[in-house]
Amino acid sequence: MSIRSNYAKFPREFNVEPFKKLSPYAKLLYINLADRSELSEKNKEFQDDDGTPFVYFTVEELSDVLDCSKRTVNTTLKELENIGLIYRCRQYACKANKIYVKDIGKALLKAVNEKDGINEAQNLRTINS
Repeated sequence: MSIRSNYAKFPREFNVEPFKKLSPYAKLLYINLADRSELSEKNKEFQDDDGTPFVYFTVEELSDVLDCSKRTVNTTLKELENIGLIYRCRQYACKANKIYVKDIGKALLKAVNEKDGINEAQNLRTINS
């Protein structure tokens, strides 16, 4: 029997660069999106044909969740997108964007590799050695 908890996890990766410099709103928004994305993993209705989960959130809904302005939400979404934690796919008019939430551990590994100039092929060779 599985019981869903009433709390969301704060990723430890937020305590290291490059995520350490994220605004508090960005961290809170990512936590909410990641929590919703976990539900999407279990619901085929919120997955692409290849099984990639996504979430729908309007700017108004996010504004309510964060208790901030729509402008702050848009700025925060751009912040998360620029650092590589989410990807937004625009939908047709009057429909919320699909938001793909990336795993923060994988995003951290990619950021570290880019900083060190290591590409994925080198990373795979190191793992397989």
